[in-house]
Amino acid sequence: MNTKTCLIATFFLSSFVWSYASNDPAKTGVQFSLEGSSSGLWKTESVTTNNTTLYEVKQGRGLAVGSYLSFEYALTRNITIGIKTGYFHVFDIGEIKTPENNTTISTDNIPLLISGKYHFNSKWFIGGEAGIDYQKLSSYSSNDNYHDKGNWNIAFMSGILGGYQWDNLSLSTSFDFTSGKNLTDDKFTKKSTLENIKIGLQLSYTIPI
Repeated sequence: MNTKTCLIATFFLSSFVWSYASNDPAKTGVQFSLEGSSSGLWKTESVTTNNTTLYEVKQGRGLAVGSYLSFEYALTRNITIGIKTGYFHVFDIGEIKTPENNTTISTDNIPLLISGKYHFNSKWFIGGEAGIDYQKLSSYSSNDNYHDKGNWNIAFMSGILGGYQWDNLSLSTSFDFTSGKNLTDDKFTKKSTLENIKIGLQLSYTIPI
């Protein structure tokens, strides 16, 4: 085999390897995401006497919007690990109603999560995430038109996710649990974090590195 033949063979082999690697389902890169979600209270409560509601903790609208920035590293052609942060706001996740007043609760959230994903060759993927959520509660009282903002507190957050990717664009859904106290808990204060679940839909774009 002469030198020219060796060079041609090397070129085609290199091209094949590069093409195979560039089509790996798992990619290393920076990812930007937009999310719409719905959050729900873990527990509700109603106290009535003689058909009159004295006290009620009920689910609010719980709609949320957010954006995230993450970095993902491909350990293998099918497995990635990553770190993710961002911000999302939940509008009126819960309501506390009494005969005299109606108070709605909203939350601001800054998660910091570690994630892991398995990317199938079919472009579907599944995974999980866990970490902390910096959460701040805010309340609005309809009786006196009063807004009250709580403090930033730390909660544990974990969840599962799955989705489908088209080259650098992906669409995924997630189910997350955030630890804390229930609105029905007597020890709940504005220094507490609110226990809740969140179902989200994310549109993401990855810049490969």
